[in-house]
Amino acid sequence: MNSSHTADEFASFFQQKIDNVRAANASTPPPPTANIATEFLESWTEIQCDEVIKLINRALNKTCQLDPVPTWIVKEFSNLLAPFITRLFNKSLDSGQYPESFKHAVVGYCRC
Repeated sequence: MNSSHTADEFASFFQQKIDNVRAANASTPPPPTANIATEFLESWTEIQCDEVIKLINRALNKTCQLDPVPTWIVKEFSNLLAPFITRLFNKSLDSGQYPESFKHAVVGYCRC
């Protein structure tokens, strides 16, 4: 009996499982969500460029599909990126407006 499988067979097997779960839940309405803020930031202190550089350099070297730039590249160019990130962060808090791309997340589930 030959029990070896190809990578394509493995990928197809799991893709089929995902497709089956999606199909089984296609008619399920999304859970209710509240669009009303319950917490408000009434005061804050502007972040400084050197603080942003320090935070960047302490970040773990990880990435995800929403932030595909490898962390080591961001760290390598943190001196160039920090002024922009600092300004973006401070202006976003000041105006209460955030780029649409910052309003999404990838949430993982681990049954440990």
